[in-house]
Amino acid sequence: MKLINEKNFYKILIVCLVFLFNPNFSTVDILPDFVAYFLLARLFLRAADAAAYFEEARAAFIKLGWLSILKLPAFLLTQLIRQKNANDNDIVALVSLVFAVMEIIFLVSAIRNIFEALFHLGERSDARALIAPFKLSKDASKTITPETLRAYTFFFAICKCILYTLPDMLLLTSFEVDPTAAINPFRFYPLMLILSAIFGFIVGGVWLSRMIKYAKAVNDEGKFFSALSYVYSDSSEKNTEKSSLRSMLFTITLMATASILSADLVFGDFRGIDLLPQFIFAIFATFAFYSLSKYTKTSRTPLFITGGVYTLVSILNYIFTFRFLNKFQYSDLMTTKEALATYIPVEIFSILEFISLVAFLVVITRILISFIIEHTGLSPLSERYGITERRYHAVQKKKAYTFMILGILMGATRLANVFLNRDVQILYAFVDDFDKRPISASSVPWFGLVVAVSSIFFIAYSLYYFSSLKEEVKLKYEYQ
Repeated sequence: MKLINEKNFYKILIVCLVFLFNPNFSTVDILPDFVAYFLLARLFLRAADAAAYFEEARAAFIKLGWLSILKLPAFLLTQLIRQKNANDNDIVALVSLVFAVMEIIFLVSAIRNIFEALFHLGERSDARALIAPFKLSKDASKTITPETLRAYTFFFAICKCILYTLPDMLLLTSFEVDPTAAINPFRFYPLMLILSAIFGFIVGGVWLSRMIKYAKAVNDEGKFFSALSYVYSDSSEKNTEKSSLRSMLFTITLMATASILSADLVFGDFRGIDLLPQFIFAIFATFAFYSLSKYTKTSRTPLFITGGVYTLVSILNYIFTFRFLNKFQYSDLMTTKEALATYIPVEIFSILEFISLVAFLVVITRILISFIIEHTGLSPLSERYGITERRYHAVQKKKAYTFMILGILMGATRLANVFLNRDVQILYAFVDDFDKRPISASSVPWFGLVVAVSSIFFIAYSLYYFSSLKEEVKLKYEYQ
């Protein structure tokens, strides 16, 4: 199957450049950058198999894509925090600064590698437009070299990140400045926002114009794909292995991402309703392990059954939990029969959800172990497979079982918390020596911390485990 449609390549590339040139406003992106980054990663997929540095550029594009996606929940989180205190703008500045620093790091890597890849390909083929000066005007009176374009791209990328962070720095709280004083940084925020946007459009517009002219020069020459084909044909078998390895590593990354989605996202402002329902984790994990099962000899039927049941039960449990929390509080369980009757389905489906989770974890662990045997270390079918290799696979299996046990533990603590929330007690919080206020809590008020810790342990171990699994797979196929 052809990985790149040559006819659409140039058009899609221009769309990506248009999505990237516009300035951001804090963490808000008018034209979402992740669309461009993921498209770029797809566009250069075949090139990554053929020529040097393209794979490193793709990896940076993918990281930038995920970073861009994270801006949306970060923005929502800052808004939730500011609902508590409308004057708390420090969180806005902090989030913008963190994203800007991370984005600059990944952008520098992406720009350096993509230009190195293009120059490397141009020097080793007849695609001279990749490295030759290209015209900025129709009469060719003005030209620019790709090296100069690379330098300007670095400038544009860093400038773009600074410009969406700089206005937010004026929002930082300062107790030394009188809010009514004439020189108050906050008063310059609207002006700085406008100036940053204008300057950003100017810098971005110049960059976009030059990038389009460079891409047009390469496209008009028409030798980019022939150069890739020439390099690709030199080692087609090796490139096929690279493509298969990349697919496996991406699947493992999906599994790590799925584990993150198992977290609870609960805020008091939303009546304790989980904003990250478990059925999202169930759907994503089922898809991730379905992708992994393609590289094993295990049957997919148990995965579809347990994953489907777990997803369905989780959806129903979320519906009943939402209905209860939307109408009642846990303290109502002490006094209202209607609240108790509404809570019973929550308990029933929480039990069913835990049972289905255990079955699902058992099945996906079986897939994991099969994958470990087939794609890490020496194959058991090899004549050289001995006691050292058996011990190696035994260690890898223990890591998979640990993943399963931590997942079960996480589910068990959540189930226990559902029943503990039913056993409500009244505690008193002392405001001062003469004023105490009643608050409702479960019979084990500290158990919420246990639930949180078990979830953190599961996610942290999953990230560690799948990261190490990727290294083991690369060790088998890259250095064999």
